[in-house]
Amino acid sequence: MILQQQPQDTAFALLKNPPQGEGDRQALVQKSNVIRKGLLNAYLSAYRYPRVKDTSLYHAYHHDLKLPEQYAQEVQAAYDFLTHPFQYSGTAQDQAKAEKLYAQFFDTPIIRGESTAIQRAIASTFNRGEAKAGLLDVNERRVHIAEQQITIKPQGDWAEVELYEVYENQTLDQEEILYYFSLPESAVVTGLWLGNTADRADSFPFQVSTRGAAQQVYNQEVSRRVDPALLEQVGAQNYRLRAFPIPALGNGKMHLWMTYKVMKQDTGWIMPKLNERRNVYWTDKTQRKVNGDAVAKQDQWLPAAIPADNAQSVAHQFTLPNGGNILAKPFTPDRYSLPQGDRIAIVLDGSYSMNAHRSEVETTFQWLKEKILPKNQLDLYLTASSPAQPIQWDGMKTFDAAEATFYGSLEPRQMLEQFQKLRDTTPYDAVVLITDRGSYELTENSQTALSMPAPLWLLHLGGLQPAYDDATLEAIQSSGGSISTNVQEIMQRIGTQPTLGNGTSLLSVVDGYAWFLSKTPDASAKTDEAFAPIAARQWVTQVSQAIKPNQLEELDAVHTLAKRYQLVTPYSSMIVLVNDQQKQDLKKAEAGSDRFNREVEDQQLPQPSTFDSVSAVPEPGEWLLMGVGTLLLGVIYRHQKQQESGV
Repeated sequence: MILQQQPQDTAFALLKNPPQGEGDRQALVQKSNVIRKGLLNAYLSAYRYPRVKDTSLYHAYHHDLKLPEQYAQEVQAAYDFLTHPFQYSGTAQDQAKAEKLYAQFFDTPIIRGESTAIQRAIASTFNRGEAKAGLLDVNERRVHIAEQQITIKPQGDWAEVELYEVYENQTLDQEEILYYFSLPESAVVTGLWLGNTADRADSFPFQVSTRGAAQQVYNQEVSRRVDPALLEQVGAQNYRLRAFPIPALGNGKMHLWMTYKVMKQDTGWIMPKLNERRNVYWTDKTQRKVNGDAVAKQDQWLPAAIPADNAQSVAHQFTLPNGGNILAKPFTPDRYSLPQGDRIAIVLDGSYSMNAHRSEVETTFQWLKEKILPKNQLDLYLTASSPAQPIQWDGMKTFDAAEATFYGSLEPRQMLEQFQKLRDTTPYDAVVLITDRGSYELTENSQTALSMPAPLWLLHLGGLQPAYDDATLEAIQSSGGSISTNVQEIMQRIGTQPTLGNGTSLLSVVDGYAWFLSKTPDASAKTDEAFAPIAARQWVTQVSQAIKPNQLEELDAVHTLAKRYQLVTPYSSMIVLVNDQQKQDLKKAEAGSDRFNREVEDQQLPQPSTFDSVSAVPEPGEWLLMGVGTLLLGVIYRHQKQQESGV
């Protein structure tokens, strides 16, 4: 009997042994569709096949019913033949095996990489018992934005922006909504409220809490299905906003307010840029207003920017509580310059997911060769997934990005560790890691950041990574680097060194302003107490370069500043609580030694095998089993007749 081989057998065979050479890796990449199909089949085996293949029928009819072995074998053979398309020819452990191999090969969680196929496969049996919005909820349409209002209060060349949204659940379950979004690096989030009515005065207000304690209490309350909201900074420009529970259909609406302060850009007032959404969506029926006026329908969450008036950019200053002044001076584009005479390390992500950005890699390297290499030394480091070895490429000019092999899975930490080992003691003026959006969910939890030899810059091709683990964020912050999707912006920030006056030190040059720390006030600069949160955010960025994750006293000092000026920082989050018990739990968590320790979200990915089946209709395999049962009765009947006739 010839039975068709199931696709997971081929996939597992191809990935059984790690590729030993360049040719082996390229050959596997060429077969990526076959590998993808096979691993997905194994991962969804609990849904696509009613049972794992076994020999239980043979034992049941031979040992329990005492039928002759020949007839028991016939029963098992008939069952195997008829149910083969509906039986999984593997083991129950293959699901976890497929999940692991998929992440290692494709450099992304299988639930993210194959979300459409997984959603389709589990549509009839998925019991949404989990309250949290996970990877299976990315881009899902469960909570409708019924109303959205943007209110802008200009203060010359900066403004306070309020985003107000009203949510209507379209399901019978309580839902969590989640946004990953980014803001200009110099912007600062200043408020978050959650309410049951349209009156913010009647809503539940935020409080600023240490990032680890806030995350712990939020996740605890969601598991209890009690109202909280959480707003965190998870990157130099990155934020994560979550709210729960959006009441089930027919049980009311949820109202949310968020405020932030932002400097004016050439395009106007910059709006939050959506990097990922879960459960929440909008339609043409969403009522949108800007400063009270209705606006046209749009396909995106928010416009990129709201036009601003012609207010002239001016210098601002703010005196810190412990002395010293934060000074912001307008910085026009013509004053930016590219590096000259610098030695820069270029570290290239060698993981599989970079295949999708091959053309961008080629364009980036061509630009670097033309604009940066002639007046600087660029050392190229090619990272690699084990067992392949990373290398330092001999001569940037000879590197052909079109010939690069991208294979396996790598975390930023692993790439940077490979770079550190290869560079030995070579000094650099900057380190640029060229990567993609990454796979935050696959990052290992670690509170120990790498110590970088120079400012670390992450160039993300294809869009910003939605979030960073705290160790990676610490490596960026402590080195004085940042992130961007534009190689020219990174090189301009590396190369630009404004003329500094006596007693003044440069903090950063970003978003059209140069930020300084000055010992004495500047009489020409505007002093405004309302500007304090923006200035304080710049000071936090500066002191982050000297703080280590285990220095609780220093972290507490930064957190005290965040509480004083009511702002979100990489160390301080905003959490909305609705009862005294939650507040007591938060106070207790804030007293713990791990109050600043955050865990990677979605690291433990949901497994289809843990979902409860809610289907009341027999699956195709079950109909076949009924048919096989009828066949077995026929076999027994024939056996009895043969015994009666003496055959």
